[in-house]
Amino acid sequence: MNDTDDDASPQDLFESVGNDPGIWATRAEALLTSAAVLDAQYPQVPQNDSSAFYGFFKLHIAAMMLKGMAIECLLKSIWIKHVSPLVVKSKFRSIPSTKDHDLLSLVTALEEHIELGLSQEEAALVAVLSHAITSGRYPLARSISARPTKPDSGEQMKWCKWEIPADDMRFASIVDKLLRHTDEGAGSQISAYTIRHRVLSPRVT
Repeated sequence: MNDTDDDASPQDLFESVGNDPGIWATRAEALLTSAAVLDAQYPQVPQNDSSAFYGFFKLHIAAMMLKGMAIECLLKSIWIKHVSPLVVKSKFRSIPSTKDHDLLSLVTALEEHIELGLSQEEAALVAVLSHAITSGRYPLARSISARPTKPDSGEQMKWCKWEIPADDMRFASIVDKLLRHTDEGAGSQISAYTIRHRVLSPRVT
């Protein structure tokens, strides 16, 4: 924002921030950076040490939550840039036919307008991250019906299971594919982060 925003009304500021795809992408970068800080505490998954594994698991769940929220921010950034604003007349509007924090429903809504190119394995990981947004904060969802959408291969769903380093690599691919549709400046910053933290130095089991 610039100095002219000092004279803007709260309503105008709310709409300006809410409909700025770059701000949503920048928030995704902050969430990804925070997740990387947690991941760095355990470059390897502890083996044969229940106390160390519990320490890893606590941070792992929180990191997954942050990754899921980052993907949500990127998807909403893409929606704002290519489809329509999210804030209209000072009110935040949900993307049609989507549920709160249900990343697969966001992907489905977006793909009516843009081909994101996610593989079946990546879509399954997106569903895991939807669940992690809730499980990283609370022990359960508000209701059974509030649970996120499963991928088509629902019987193979791996709720909150993250395969290291394979899913680190899949996650990097998801982020890279979404960045193709975001603002160039924010996208290049996140892309540099992703390559540095996920592709060149994945964690190991």
